[in-house]
Amino acid sequence: MPQPILCLDEEVRHVVERFRPLYSKAQYQYFVTVLLGRWNEMEDAR
Repeated sequence: MPQPILCLDEEVRHVVERFRPLYSKAQYQYFVTVLLGRWNEMEDAR
């Protein structure tokens, strides 16, 4: 099974994992999706 991009970046994974207990599974998946979208926008702006 391929790993999500999130798992490949240690710094981002660390930040996201700190918030995992605060969300339901569905909320967590949405949070990660939004975070990755914003991360990509920031990378594209560089």
